[in-house]
Amino acid sequence: MAVIDAVPGVEVSIWIDGQPVKEYEDADEEVDGPLAPNAVVKYIEAISDTEFIVKPTVRPAFWAYRQTAYDLAFVVKVDGKRVAGTFWQAAHASHFVPWDFPLEGFYSTDAIGRPTLRPFKFAEVEIGWLTIHSWLWRVLIIPS
Repeated sequence: MAVIDAVPGVEVSIWIDGQPVKEYEDADEEVDGPLAPNAVVKYIEAISDTEFIVKPTVRPAFWAYRQTAYDLAFVVKVDGKRVAGTFWQAAHASHFVPWDFPLEGFYSTDAIGRPTLRPFKFAEVEIGWLTIHSWLWRVLIIPS
């Protein structure tokens, strides 16, 4: 689970088959830009064609250290495009109960305009004649 020291009590994890996946760190990873001190990078093993969910969690510890942050936005981007998200509002939250809102996919419409939920799924990577069935996926989390 990705945790940013600057925002205690806020976590984001990736789940497959109802279980959080193992995360890895790269000691040589450097995050650039003005938000670099408030960012964390984690890697997970991603198995081709496997569905996953993104699970943001706000724990009671957030209340003690929230400073001026009263609302949180969680955004999932794929290939740089926003595909899903959720919003946590302090005004509607309990101070002592953990909150989580699993993001299971992105909404679209079918051929006749009905809303549908398309699950997040790892793509298959092909390099020449070789197909890679797993690789590491980068998770970058920056507080809003």
